[in-house]
Amino acid sequence: MLVAPPEVGGVPEVVKDGKTAILVKPRDIKSMSKALSILISDEKKRTKLGKFGRKRALKHFSINRTINQLENIYNGILV
Repeated sequence: MLVAPPEVGGVPEVVKDGKTAILVKPRDIKSMSKALSILISDEKKRTKLGKFGRKRALKHFSINRTINQLENIYNGILV
């Protein structure tokens, strides 16, 4: 589970609002407070976000997948 600004770095690629995290706009204190309150008080939601986030990370950002993608890039350059 994550509370993060949606425009930061690779966040949109990794995190899916409402599925793996609750995204808030930068410097939006009210939204951040609300999101944190939800996560603190709702164990079921925290668990769901965490499980889905882990599943997504393992599927899309595993070390093996990263190595394969890097190999493909190198092979494309060398050909």
